[in-house]
Amino acid sequence: MTSRRTKVLAGLALAIPLLLPGAATADDHEPTLYIGSATGGSVAGISFADEDILAHDLVNGGWTKYFDGSDVGLRWNDVNAFHVADDGSLLLTLERPQRIEGRWVDDSDVIAFSPTSLGEHTAGSFEMVLDGSDVGLSKWSEDIDAIAVTPDERLLLSTTGRLRVPRTSGGTLQSTDEDLIVFDAESLGEQTAGTFERYFDGSDVGLRRESEDIWGAWVEPDTGDIAMTTRGNYQVPDLSGDKEDVIVFEPTSLGITTTGSFYPGWDGDDHGLSGQRLDGLSVDLGQQTGDPQFQASLTNDWVSGWNFTPDATVTVTIYDTLGGTALFTGTPPTDPDGNFHLDPGTTGIDLMPGTYIEVDDRTLVMEPLTFDTFDPTNDILAGTANPGTTIGFGIGNETAGFDGTTTADSTGNWNVDLSTQFDLTADMGGQAWISDTDGDQTIAEPPPI
Repeated sequence: MTSRRTKVLAGLALAIPLLLPGAATADDHEPTLYIGSATGGSVAGISFADEDILAHDLVNGGWTKYFDGSDVGLRWNDVNAFHVADDGSLLLTLERPQRIEGRWVDDSDVIAFSPTSLGEHTAGSFEMVLDGSDVGLSKWSEDIDAIAVTPDERLLLSTTGRLRVPRTSGGTLQSTDEDLIVFDAESLGEQTAGTFERYFDGSDVGLRRESEDIWGAWVEPDTGDIAMTTRGNYQVPDLSGDKEDVIVFEPTSLGITTTGSFYPGWDGDDHGLSGQRLDGLSVDLGQQTGDPQFQASLTNDWVSGWNFTPDATVTVTIYDTLGGTALFTGTPPTDPDGNFHLDPGTTGIDLMPGTYIEVDDRTLVMEPLTFDTFDPTNDILAGTANPGTTIGFGIGNETAGFDGTTTADSTGNWNVDLSTQFDLTADMGGQAWISDTDGDQTIAEPPPI
């Protein structure tokens, strides 16, 4: 994936906060990317087929099989589009017509799967959501190959080719395979009724070639940004790539006249899916309701935390060492989200390696860590820590970001060369951190440029 504009935020740009420690995502429900492939293969030791759906943890990088289509009668078919609902149920469409639970399901239909179990032992039941033949989807070119849900919970779809369907505003809507159309339902299920309008016109924003057929889509519910996969190679203004990418469209207008810009979202090449042709796509944004955690900066001497009791206070005590002398005790307030912050003007303490901090029942012994180099010219980050220590890092501004981990070498130096991955700019901020066993962090910040 190549771009002159980068907006990569921790795995999937539109969905995930920049994962500096202060914005850490809850452990109990991490943001997840759901992906399907038009071919079989394996990733992280997990074998999958085209009727399966994979789940990728966007924070920790792990893979699992979310839906095993062969367990529920889809072994000889391809789940070529899907949407994962908040309750774990699925909307699906199939590449080929098939009889399911006594009913004929066409490739222009959308069905719902209500699971009783998921993963390697998938079980559950199906029901009809949209009978395409009831609403004008009857030709071979009108087979559905992408589905999503709009922020106002209407069904979006794209088809394999040209279509003609009833338009909500009257007359006939004509659309092509690089578009998304929205269904204004009057009824759903076995007796589907309703009409369509254009939601996204791909030709307006550079999707015109046969290989740029939309094969997967997901809409971020708060911003309206649209994540999508394409049939093959794509080239739009400032961005090009291939069938293994998830790209994101940030709209300024939608509908008959679509305007906006694309930015990179996620690259399968970087996560074990090289050579796969991605089709279905969905995202779970996760929940930020994990255990309380805090961090303290060696560079700027502040202490802050999150996920504590909202609109209350925490007790912070700073000692010179573990078992040593208490240098400061205070009870800063938490905000409505459970966050607190203590600046050095309040504590008067110069934090250093070995400083021991208690926040309620959580503790941290600060580790040796520096962040000495932030070089936008050569895209280099560097610093020091104890040899063999794992260091997390995150850098970014309001429109672009990058995070990752590295390890200090045998001399205690760590170095990250981002020249082939990310363009550092002088207006970006950053942090490096070392996490203890329960997630509290020693922070170092780079010098001013």
